[in-house]
Amino acid sequence: MMGVQDAPARLFYDFDLEAHVPANHILREIDRFLDISMIRHQLAPHYSHLGRPSIDPELIIRMLVVGYVLGIRSERRLGFGYWVVQSKADGDFLGEVGLADYHRDTEPTLDGRPEAGWVLKACAHGKGYATEAVTAMMHWADKALSCTHTAAMFDPTYSASINVAKKVGFENEILGRYGDQEALFMERTRQ
Repeated sequence: MMGVQDAPARLFYDFDLEAHVPANHILREIDRFLDISMIRHQLAPHYSHLGRPSIDPELIIRMLVVGYVLGIRSERRLGFGYWVVQSKADGDFLGEVGLADYHRDTEPTLDGRPEAGWVLKACAHGKGYATEAVTAMMHWADKALSCTHTAAMFDPTYSASINVAKKVGFENEILGRYGDQEALFMERTRQ
């Protein structure tokens, strides 16, 4: 399901982005001239109507532009990020796996722990691709990150994703909330 970024003017309670980015900053100039409003319409056929909303595709494009302009060639330079999952047989795009720090409104809080996430196209479900990709991601995290725990959050009805999480070592299931929705939280200790 395609997400839509609907952020309030203040990004954090004690941090006002408008007060910290000068009016003449290059990112404001890019925003003034970069019109990507058509991106959601063009990508809509590639999103399922099921599940929780993904990251807004317009936000992803903006993040890529910012990365290019500021010389951030890889999210991994920031510590972690997302990887594309491709078919070994033909190179087709199957989905994404990765780690992020979304600063979500959750209970329990995920602060201080990278949040693991994955999404694969429906044609890739049930074939072991998610388990293979998430296993590789977690092996990388075990070696590359200094944190001792990783978190994951699920819709409690998503048994397939929960099973993948258990296969790669996530445990300690806790029922909590994400915004006003019930969510299942799991944790994995570095191995």
